[in-house]
This record gives sequence, structure tokens and C-alpha cells, in this order.
Amino acid sequence: MHAGELTIYVGKVGDYGHVDASSMLAKWMQDFGDNKGGLFRTVSKDANGQYRLHAHVGSGQLTLR
Repeated sequence: MHAGELTIYVGKVGDYGHVDASSMLAKWMQDFGDNKGGLFRTVSKDANGQYRLHAHVGSGQLTLR
């Protein structure tokens, strides 16, 4: 997504094997790491879960709950 607000309800964090989320300029609220705001924020996680998550917002808000 280039711009706007993206909210993804992820359920249990432990269900995810690979998570890759990023934003160039965004306010973050997420369960996979710290709540942050600012430039070039990323979260990446590899575990043994069965799901994969890839999300990107250019400018806006990315919320993973």
C-alpha cells in the first residue's frame, strides 16, 4: 500500500513462522515488537508458526494487532 491506514488483525503472534512488515513513514502499533513512530520502520521475525505475513505501507499507519 502506498499511503493510508492499514490494520491487520493477526490473532496469536506464535502462529506466524515468518513476519516481514515495513513502512517508510508511519506510526506503528504492533504485537511483533515495540510500538514506534518515525522513518523507515521494519519488523522481521522467523519462528515455527504456520502462517506468513508481509505488509508494507509507504506513508501512513500500519497496525498489527
